[in-house]
Formats: sequence, C-alpha cells, structure tokens
Amino acid sequence: MKVAPLHDLGKVGIPDHILNKEGRFTEEERELMYSHPMIGGSILIASQLAEAEIELISIAIKVAGGHHEKWDGARATLES
Repeated sequence: MKVAPLHDLGKVGIPDHILNKEGRFTEEERELMYSHPMIGGSILIASQLAEAEIELISIAIKVAGGHHEKWDGARATLES
C-alpha cells in the first residue's frame, strides 16, 4: 500500500526529545504523542488543497534533491 509510510507523518510535530526519550512518558508527553495522528491528518488534509499540494510538492522536490548539500552548496558526503 502506497500510503502506509505516511501513517506516522504527524510525528513531525512532536519534539525530538519526546520522540527519542528512553523510558516511560509523563502524562503530558503521552498526551502529546497521542496527538500525532491528528497532526498527520491535518497535514494531509491541507495537502489536498490544489495550491497547497503544488507548494508542498515543490518543497518536497527541493528537500529530496538537496538534503545532502552543505551550507556552502558543496555536496555532503558520509564523512562530512
């Protein structure tokens, strides 16, 4: 199924210190984690709008094409 990788999309809205936490969540952290499906749904709903979809795809192309680029424009390597 092509959409399966998007099931946790909403985790982009959860702070890294919570996503990467070892051990149990506090009640507040748990509530925040439980919000990730709604965050993901909101992102996908927004992407259905014609203008938002075009903008989202345009941004995704830039991110995918340059995510290994250094700040000075040089190509990043695994050693960098």
